[in-house]
Amino acid sequence: MPIPGIEALTCFNTVFVANKPNNGAGSKVSPFRRFLEDVADADARNKRLIVVGGNGLVYSLDGPLELVDGVHIIGGFENNFAPAPANKPVFINNNDATTINAFAARAINVEQTTHLKNVELRTKFATTPAANTFGLWAENTNGLVLTNVTLSPGRGGAGVPGAAGGT
Repeated sequence: MPIPGIEALTCFNTVFVANKPNNGAGSKVSPFRRFLEDVADADARNKRLIVVGGNGLVYSLDGPLELVDGVHIIGGFENNFAPAPANKPVFINNNDATTINAFAARAINVEQTTHLKNVELRTKFATTPAANTFGLWAENTNGLVLTNVTLSPGRGGAGVPGAAGGT
C-alpha cells in the first residue's frame, strides 16, 4: 500500500541503507552499510525518507532510535530495494540496560505525518532493579503512523523488596 506524500519524494530526499559489503554514499546504487544512528542528521541534510533494505539486519544503536518530525523510516526491502515486506530490520538500543527507563525508540513532538513501517524495535533486558523497558515512547506525536512495526522491549528489571507491613 502506498504511503501518501512519500511518492513525491525523490532520490535527493532519500537515504538508502542495505547490507552490502562496502559502505556507500547513501544512494540507491551505493547505499550506506550502517543505519544512520542519528536521524536528526538526515533531517539536517533535508533527507525526508530512510529506506532500509536487506533481510535479518540488526542495527545496534548507542541509545534509542530518535524519530524526527517528518523523517520517514521504511523497511521491507531486499538488498537491491525490491519490495520484501517480510524483511524487517531490527533496531536495538544496546546502551540503556543499566538505566531506570530503557527505550528502543522515542518520538517526541512529532506533529507532521511521519511513517515508521516494516521494522522491529528492541531493547536489551534491564539490569537495574525495578527498571522499565519500552518498545516505543511517544509523546505529543499526532503525526506518527506505525505500520507493521514490532515492539520487542527486553525484560524489565527484577523487583525490589517491599517495605515491612504494618501491625
